[in-house]
Amino acid sequence: MATPMSAFFSAGESFTPSPVTATMAPWERRRREADRERQTERDRQTDRQRNRQTERETDREREKQTDRQRQTDRQTEKQTDRERDKQRETDRERQTERNNILLSCFRIKFLKTVLNVGVMGCLIG
Repeated sequence: MATPMSAFFSAGESFTPSPVTATMAPWERRRREADRERQTERDRQTDRQRNRQTERETDREREKQTDRQRQTDRQTEKQTDRERDKQRETDRERQTERNNILLSCFRIKFLKTVLNVGVMGCLIG
């Protein structure tokens, strides 16, 4: 490597950077490296805390969604129960109506039979 002119004529260091010239004391370099390692560890801890916070928020959101789904399921179930009860009531009303019609038909036949027998009894007697 070429020697700068300023270094050639003077006994001290030149202002031109040289690969041989130490720019930092060894203890200063060790301190800075230790500082960098501590900062890196703090960054990792911060990242872990953020990840945990994100996981907790995600879990809370899942719980909310699950609760909403359960509520929707309950509402659907209630609606289904109401519809089923309404259908049962309608079926009961129809069955009662059929029974009333059959009973009316039976009464009419009975009365016809009684009247015919009564008329016949009057004729015979």
